[in-house]
Parts: sequence; structure tokens; C-alpha cells
Amino acid sequence: MPVYGTIRTMSLPDLLQWASVNKMTGVLELERNKICKRIAFRDGRIVACSSDDPPSRLGQFLLSRGKITKDQLRGALARQEITGENLGLIFQGMGVLTRDDVEAHVAAKAEENIYGLFDWTDAVFRFHEDAGNDPFIIEVDLSVPDVVLKGIQRFDDLRRVRDAFTSSGIVLQRTDKQTPPEVTTSPMARRVLESVDGRRTLAEILLHAHASEYLVLKFLYTLLRKGMVAITEVRQPDMNSRTLLDPASEPEPLDLQPLETLTASAEVDRPRPEAAGEVRNPEAAAQRMAAGDHAGAMEILNECYRARPDDNHLRQLLLRAEAAFLEAVRRGVLSPSRIPVPLSDAAGAGRAGLHPTEAFLLTMLDGKSDIKSILWLAPLREVDVMKGLQRLLQRGLIELRDPEAFPGDPGEGDGEQPVPSVQWSPI
Repeated sequence: MPVYGTIRTMSLPDLLQWASVNKMTGVLELERNKICKRIAFRDGRIVACSSDDPPSRLGQFLLSRGKITKDQLRGALARQEITGENLGLIFQGMGVLTRDDVEAHVAAKAEENIYGLFDWTDAVFRFHEDAGNDPFIIEVDLSVPDVVLKGIQRFDDLRRVRDAFTSSGIVLQRTDKQTPPEVTTSPMARRVLESVDGRRTLAEILLHAHASEYLVLKFLYTLLRKGMVAITEVRQPDMNSRTLLDPASEPEPLDLQPLETLTASAEVDRPRPEAAGEVRNPEAAAQRMAAGDHAGAMEILNECYRARPDDNHLRQLLLRAEAAFLEAVRRGVLSPSRIPVPLSDAAGAGRAGLHPTEAFLLTMLDGKSDIKSILWLAPLREVDVMKGLQRLLQRGLIELRDPEAFPGDPGEGDGEQPVPSVQWSPI
């Protein structure tokens, strides 16, 4: 029988030590904002980990460190789609990385997956003694006491960052103080600095970095302490795109009925409630699903899930709604081969009120890359990319063109070259 709860009632260090002391064998699954991380235990030791968070995938991890370019990642993922090869082996075959390089980066990525769990303050957990295959699994061999010690140090660092950056709606501006040369030679640091333009919020900067939120925020905090950036504005954060700076808010009471009898195929002939007086519960979402309104169903289910994140049945219902939404938009206007092209309003007043995800997606649109390429390169879940593109289309900020209008390689002319990474972490 699985053990489950929240890390507000049982902290992560206590949870890890429970698994260690009792020499547990199984998988600890932690979830926050529909991102799931898993730690595998054997006799109380950590032997593997995984994450379905897009920025933690190997390609994004290498991109953030400047070890590969966007063109190289695009080409490797295209090859992987055809052959099913391991991405690390593909990069070796391309001559981009050596075997030692791949092994070192995979190990670093695995540690970041584990220590990144100490950044979460509002996750739910489930411990399963039996677990199925995980496509993102990475083998490690770590003792729980070592992990807890390093994790608590990281948590303390993040607490100081949160004291300075109280919201993801903060806007930063670079000051006249000169940045040390070693900072600008680091690919991630350079990308973050270029994103600090006096207009982007911290939430948008985090997306541009293609990297761990913790590392980016720690770097920005150092810049703030040293007077190289300053806070110029604080906007209302978008709680639909929460970051490590946005703790979970107390949900409003919802009429949540027992879920055992609910399915995504509720009666179609039941009259749909008017939007103003609609009861926001899973049954209403199921009716939306049956009527083909997958986006509306997701909106309701997201609201319910925020109120009851430990309900696995509700999570499965939300995943089904997301899958139905993706299937519908892929068959419709957002076909993977179509090319989103920004329109004139996208650079001006039309950007007002955009969510961070939408504003970030606009910066990715070069008029040549198709939707499939954007999905490969964006550090976002596929459903979030598609929802963002759909909203941009509805607002008239982009149009979709067929690929024959743009002959040649969609990524041609990217011109990026890998730059040696220099670690700079004064905290």
C-alpha cells in the first residue's frame, strides 16, 4: 500500500531519513505544479532519480551550460525521434561531446534533480514499493545523510534569495556597475544578464535561462547584493506559472464531489451550466470534456487540483484532459509542421497583459521554426507551449503559415557556438 502526504506535514529531510532508517526499497515520487520527480531507494540508499521537468532534461541541461547549440539540440532530437537512440550517444556520434563529457553532465543533472527537491515547500509525495519503468531514470549511488546535509545548505541559500526576491513579478534593471569578466564568459550567466532589460519579470528571465530556477535565482541574488542589478518594479505574479518564489496560496473552497464515479465521458446530454454560475468541480470538467471543450475542462481541473493536489485520481483526470487537448490542437490549426510568425502587434502594445509563458514564446518565434522545433527547444511542458501558442493566436499576435513558404532548414542561421562554462557562485 503506497504511503502519501505533503511535505508541509512531513518534511523532505524527515521523509528521506524515514526511507533510510527503515532500509526501504521502492520509489519516492514528489509532485509540484504537475512536475514529478522520483527517487529510487534500495535498502535505504538512493540508487536512481528522474524528473519530467523540461529544464532538467539532458538537452536543456547541456544547452544551459553552453555545451551544445540550439541547432545541435534540434538535430539530435530529430535523430532521436527517428532512431530512438539515447540522446547522450547521439551527441557523441555527432562529435559534440565525448563519453566522459556525457557521463559527467548526466551525473551533474542527476544531483541537481535530487537537490532541487529541497527548493520545494508545497509538494505532495507518494512512496511506492513497486514502480514501473521510468524513461528518464538516471542511476546514482548516494547516502541519505550526505544528501540531507547538502540539501539543507541549499534550502538556507534559497531562503535568503526569497527574502530579497519576494515575488516572480519583480522586474530587474542592470546598473552602471561593471560586471566581472568571468561572469560574461559563462553561457548561462551571459544569457541571464541579457534577459535583464528592465522589462522582463523574474518569471520571464527564468524561462529564458533554460536552467535550474535555483541556480538562476542564486546568480541574480548575487548580482543584486553586489549592486549590478536593481529592482525597479513589482508586478502581480501569474499564479498559473508559479516559480520557486511563488508559494502555494490557500485555495478557495470548491464543491469537490467524490471522484470514484467520475470519468471524462460524463453524460453529453446534461445541460451545460452558464459560465457565471457554473459549479467548478470535476463533474463540470467532465461535462466540458464530453462537449469537446478540453481547454475549459483543464481550467476547471487545474483549479480543483490546486485545492486537492494529493488526489491521484484527480491528477489522472487532469492528465486525460491535457492529452485530449493536445490531440485536438495537433489535428487542428497547431499542427507540428506549421510555422508561427509574430505579427506587428507582438512587438508593441499587444504584449500588454501577456503571461510570462506567452511573452517567452514570442521571443522564440523567428518566423522559420515550426511548432515541433519550438516544442523541442522550449523549457516547458508541451501542453503549456500549445496553450501559449493558442492564446497568442487568439489575441492576433501571431499567424500560422505552412512550411512550404519557408524552404530550407528551419534552424539555419542560428550561428550559436558553444562557449566554455565558468562557474561563478559567490554566495
